[in-house]
Amino acid sequence: MKAEEKRKSLAGWLFNPFLFWGGEKLLLAGLLAMLLHIPMAMVFNIRFGGALDMHVGPQAPALPVILTDILIAWAIMFMVLYAAIRLFGKTARLIDIAGAVGVARIPLLLTSIPAYFTAPEIEAPEEVLALQGSELGWLIAGALLTLPFFIWFIVLLFNTYKVNSNLTGWKLGVGFVGALILAEIASLMLNSYFTGLMS
Repeated sequence: MKAEEKRKSLAGWLFNPFLFWGGEKLLLAGLLAMLLHIPMAMVFNIRFGGALDMHVGPQAPALPVILTDILIAWAIMFMVLYAAIRLFGKTARLIDIAGAVGVARIPLLLTSIPAYFTAPEIEAPEEVLALQGSELGWLIAGALLTLPFFIWFIVLLFNTYKVNSNLTGWKLGVGFVGALILAEIASLMLNSYFTGLMS
């Protein structure tokens, strides 16, 4: 294989693996990726509090909270993407979207590591405004380190929607952006509700 073909193949697997596999294998890979959220949350004090969110806390969340977080984040995203495809009169297999969303979350999962080591010790989000010196520097460094992984995550979600919907043009863009916004809002609301029940 030529060097250019190797680069294209690597880029394809990194940014659009859904062109190469699907069905039960993709769903299994997605489920395994979701299960990895549990030890990562426990080790690195992470809460996946929304469909697009990852936050470092002062301590590891309780297991019921972790399970609720990841179930809501995963299920809401794949159901909203599926609904956004059906809204435009297209057909898709829910199993493919569910698996793809799980796999797409791997880059978000990887952000846990740099975020944990660079996050300042704060109790409330508004305390970020008071950071200065080395703490502010570490916060900025963490943001720069995690940004590429977050972009990778969004690209994978976009390709999940694109490959499964076969949409183009404005319908592709509007459908995807609308689905992300709706999934984030719905997941935050559900997380807030269930967190209240468990507190």
